Amino acid sequence: MPVCLFASALYVATSQLSFLTALFCLHISDKQALFRTFAREIPHYVTPMIKALFLDIDGTLVSFATHTIPASTQLALRQAHEHGVKIIIATGRPYYCIDNLSSIQDLIDGYICTNGSNCFVGQHTVHLQPLPDKAVRYIMQQCDIHQIPAVIVGIDKVAVYHFTQAANEACYDLIHVDWQKLSSPLEEVLQEPVVQVSPLNTAEQESEFFPNLQDCLSTRWCEAFSDITPLGVDKGKGIGYMARYLGFPISETMALGDGGNDVPMFQCAGIGVAMGQSQPDVQAQADYVTSDVDHEGIAQALRHFGIID
Repeated sequence: MPVCLFASALYVATSQLSFLTALFCLHISDKQALFRTFAREIPHYVTPMIKALFLDIDGTLVSFATHTIPASTQLALRQAHEHGVKIIIATGRPYYCIDNLSSIQDLIDGYICTNGSNCFVGQHTVHLQPLPDKAVRYIMQQCDIHQIPAVIVGIDKVAVYHFTQAANEACYDLIHVDWQKLSSPLEEVLQEPVVQVSPLNTAEQESEFFPNLQDCLSTRWCEAFSDITPLGVDKGKGIGYMARYLGFPISETMALGDGGNDVPMFQCAGIGVAMGQSQPDVQAQADYVTSDVDHEGIAQALRHFGIID
């Protein structure tokens, strides 16, 4: 019998207690399919006990319009944290470029940075995976040939490459980061493990400019640029590393995001929530689509799944 039909019959024919008992006995793949079938309709019956929230920053926690965290989001996260739910940041930014979370800083239990290539809790590194040197040299070579502005991200420092004032202003307008001001000398950054390179190019330009990109994964959350990280690294893998380290099952996690680089989180977490302003292809990968970042999107999702009142 198809899982959705089985779930329907099971839910109608049994009490809440026997439903949950039968759910426990299902094969894990059937559990996941059953949950995704009912997540929008009966969240309080099938939502697992959420132990951790994994939250993207730009467009999820932080508004593109105000570059701040809405008050409703701050309150919702405080309530969740008071209930014992861990708050973990999952971003494409390097840690030293996160300057917009001061209002919830005391709530944060860990970080997935640079799309999963650098994960840590406090001073403890949970996972660190740099780009191969050969890949970094190839990306820089292609940037030289096509005069592509790029941000080269090390563990502790960042360098801009072929950056123009126009490129810097475009980045500042989007995410309020002044890369030129933050930039260190390139030779210093290249002495560190390079965990990400972010060229400013469209999706069409990317396939033209980087035809032989190997041992790397390129993701994007906006049209303006892509994030190139080591192959096998993404935010979803980061959830796995953090869950193992902190001691809870991935099935008891919720991931919230709005960009293409958040899709691996939706596919990995127990529940994936897309923000209302995200693109249709991103929303299609989520279990639930909430309202946008400026209209209580985070609070709405947490209330929907019974994480807060």
